[in-house]
Amino acid sequence: MAIIFFIILLIISPTRGQNYNEILLSDLPDSKISYKETKIVYLANGDITIHIACNKQIFINNSKNSISVLQLKINNKFVFAQKLNYRIQKPYLSKAYFIDLDNNGVEDLVIFSYPLGASGKAANINRVTCIILGDKEYFSIVNYSSFYASIENFIDFNDDKLLEFVCVNNYTVLKSNNKINYYIRNIFNLKKQNVTSNYNISKVYCEKEDKLKICDKKTLPNTVIFFNKPNVIK
Repeated sequence: MAIIFFIILLIISPTRGQNYNEILLSDLPDSKISYKETKIVYLANGDITIHIACNKQIFINNSKNSISVLQLKINNKFVFAQKLNYRIQKPYLSKAYFIDLDNNGVEDLVIFSYPLGASGKAANINRVTCIILGDKEYFSIVNYSSFYASIENFIDFNDDKLLEFVCVNNYTVLKSNNKINYYIRNIFNLKKQNVTSNYNISKVYCEKEDKLKICDKKTLPNTVIFFNKPNVIK
């Protein structure tokens, strides 16, 4: 009976990452965005297909070592491709969503995955791949890494109908023989790729004794960087 209760407790208990994400987003505006999770099809050869429309697909080609190639397929014909500098593969691909990131009436695709072989604290890092689609036969990509990333990290801060996203960086600093983990929030406009508000430095969080707390910015070491620009592939 005790074993069964322990298993049930493990199932219903939230992970530390989920709790941290709730804390990091707690003082930010509600997301209030429209999105929907999409179906992911894993092929036997390791490639991945995500259907965008009845005649349109995003194909994740994993035939090359250590990297993935994103391909746009329209009417069973590959019309455009972009290389990533990392790999998206099963079981490290966690979620994929349709969401209109740039308010052009065309749903874009956001893919959440984990770095291959990540362990320890690195297992809480997500690679976020934003595929910006239009009505043409091509796409552009914005990708970045963030701790505890989720679709709730996309927020319209300034009500301009363009979504910004919260990117959380972590810095481990040895101080008085104790390791302190600092979490810094950056907020980027997905169209202009720059910081759009002061939320990125309004509060800094630090992890002490497995608890996340707000800490005094004046005590931050010089190794902590506030601005970490994402990668843009046009």
